[in-house]
Amino acid sequence: MPLSLHCSAPWSKARPLYKRGYRTGETILGPTNDRQVQVLRAVEFTELKKAEEKFKLGIRVYEPSEDGTWRLIRQPAHYEAIGIEPMSIGWYGDHAFLIKDIKKVANVYACAHCNQQFTQACNLQRHADRCTSGKTKVICPGEVVERPQSAYAKAFYPKTNASKGSMDWLEYEAEKRYLHIHHALCGHGGERWIVDGYEPTTKTVFQYHGCHFHGCLAHCKQNNARELLRKTPQQEQKIKNTGYNLVCYKAVAHEQKTIIYPHAIVYDFEAYLDKTKSYRPTTDLTYEYEHVPISVSVGDTAANQPTHVCERDPKALLEKFMNELQRRAAVLRTAVEIQYLPVDSDLLPKKQQQKIKDWCDQVPVLWFNSGKYDLNLIKQYFVEKLADTCTKVKAATQGSKTMFIITPQFKFLDVINYLGPGTSYNKWVKAYGCKQTKSWFPYEWFDSPDKLAYPGLPDYTAWYSRQKAEYLQLTLQEWRACKQVFRESGMTSFADWLRCYNNLDVDPFIEALEKMKVFYGERGIDICKDAVSFPGVSLQYLLRGIDSKSKNKLYAPVLDS
Repeated sequence: MPLSLHCSAPWSKARPLYKRGYRTGETILGPTNDRQVQVLRAVEFTELKKAEEKFKLGIRVYEPSEDGTWRLIRQPAHYEAIGIEPMSIGWYGDHAFLIKDIKKVANVYACAHCNQQFTQACNLQRHADRCTSGKTKVICPGEVVERPQSAYAKAFYPKTNASKGSMDWLEYEAEKRYLHIHHALCGHGGERWIVDGYEPTTKTVFQYHGCHFHGCLAHCKQNNARELLRKTPQQEQKIKNTGYNLVCYKAVAHEQKTIIYPHAIVYDFEAYLDKTKSYRPTTDLTYEYEHVPISVSVGDTAANQPTHVCERDPKALLEKFMNELQRRAAVLRTAVEIQYLPVDSDLLPKKQQQKIKDWCDQVPVLWFNSGKYDLNLIKQYFVEKLADTCTKVKAATQGSKTMFIITPQFKFLDVINYLGPGTSYNKWVKAYGCKQTKSWFPYEWFDSPDKLAYPGLPDYTAWYSRQKAEYLQLTLQEWRACKQVFRESGMTSFADWLRCYNNLDVDPFIEALEKMKVFYGERGIDICKDAVSFPGVSLQYLLRGIDSKSKNKLYAPVLDS
């Protein structure tokens, strides 16, 4: 549509604009009978780019809507480098009008492409420069996507110039012979730059005769291929003369197994609802109670029995929680080092030694929905205690939710980040075939630490939840069963039930976590080390699907093709 940039009465709602500081064309130019007014051809919307190039002036176009929102329908060319700010015009119907100050016209702005709204024009303009209109932007066009390494492979098998075919064959030979063969990617070196592989106990040298380095005349394209082919038997004879056994082989590639970090620590905090700390910040909002941590159960994948800690003082509770984490982590690190740390790791470069140490030392610590509840519950004291134990902390949040906290010693993760939306704790443990599930707890009744000494379980009416408007999915028959378990287990106070309930949360969690790790481990993914959420797991699964045995490769799409 044409834009009448010379129009003096641009649109039917021009009168409000006049009241807000805009003058008509007659006011600006004077009466039309006193001077000649040249009528110009209307400018088409598609011709604005030519107008910008002609006058070296950027033109930004807004369009008003009936609900009062102004949509940015065109971004200007940028001539700020030569000191010329862009002009703004409004477009309504077939007419256009100059806007000296958009702030005097509009209160709400919207992007014409994605309809995202803003209250400030500067924020809209910044967004418009980056808006992709819902389309995916390709930032690595045409590049071959490599299969990513797992966290274990990054530490023990750093990338080198060594032939992948030779490494695969050496791993295959090591597995077949029940030996460990030293090679460039085995994790602790050996005779890496002299021969392809070496086994010291049997004094056996392994040589992989690849086309490139050993002069295959059918495939080698170097000019010195014949020279390399002549030197290969000489090198073999030299190895035999020094007293070593020699194995020469040219084999197909064999997939390297993915090693999953074998252990993890799990925890679960419980709280009482302190009604004495209720307050009313506004007339429409009332906080009826505050969640105060009272106990925690800590377990791990190596020990069978969880540890329960109950403290009235939250600070003392966090102190004991961190001590229990450190104690269990030390045991797990020792087990991992015995299983995976090479005995001659001191021969490695210091950088690789540090990577292996980091992989062994960083123990995953997980719970269900901990990013939204548990970590927020203890953050007042937890952050201070965490800062005392380490100097390097890496964290990520999503609103009020903590996605992860990573230190050299621990990696705090939330299992719910690996699951689909709406998955509850009970559904998750049942999905992995765990027989033991959660018990019941009267949260709203437990509003003071003094009730820990209550002799027994409260009446059935105390288990009602006003928040959920139900009895916590607890029937009268199930409540009676809870009282029977209380008596038969020799419990004497409500503190015993708290310990039982807290520990019951931990046991099925460990079982479900182990099965979940095995499930993804069979697909080459260590969920606790390679990703922190389900999108990361999906990306790893996609890229691990690049089959090295076949010749298929995954490419990033090309933009203009």
